[in-house]
Parts: sequence; C-alpha cells; structure tokens
Amino acid sequence: MNLLILGGMVVVAVGMIVYALMPGKKDESEIVNRRTAGLGKDQDPREIQARAKQRAASNSVFAKAAPLLSRPVMPKDAKE
Repeated sequence: MNLLILGGMVVVAVGMIVYALMPGKKDESEIVNRRTAGLGKDQDPREIQARAKQRAASNSVFAKAAPLLSRPVMPKDAKE
C-alpha cells in the first residue's frame, strides 16, 4: 500500500516537472499579460509606467490646489 502511494507521488512529481519545463508556455502567458495590460507588441511597459506616474503627479497638483482655489467662493459665515 505504501509503495503504491509512493509510486503515485513520483508519477505526479515527474509530470509536474515535465509540465514546468515545456517550451513556449512562458511566451504565451506573457502575450496574455500584455493584452490584458493594454500593451502592444512593441510597447515597453516601463514607458507606460513612466507616463502613468507623470499623470498621477499632475493629478496630485490639482488636488492640492483645489482648496486654495475654492476658498474665495466658499461662504464666510453661516448666513452666506
């Protein structure tokens, strides 16, 4: 009985090793990752990340400036 379990575990382990070493799986998964990220074949992910950081920085400037710019329009007391 123990020999049968050990044999089954060896077969499963060998199967997993063969599956992990199959060529082309990494390329297919990278293609899927690029498509889901909205990247083309010749677009560099680092370039897109840099543009996103630049947009985030510009959005934070507006968020910081909004309270200062809205202060003149805010009511001064409860009656206003």
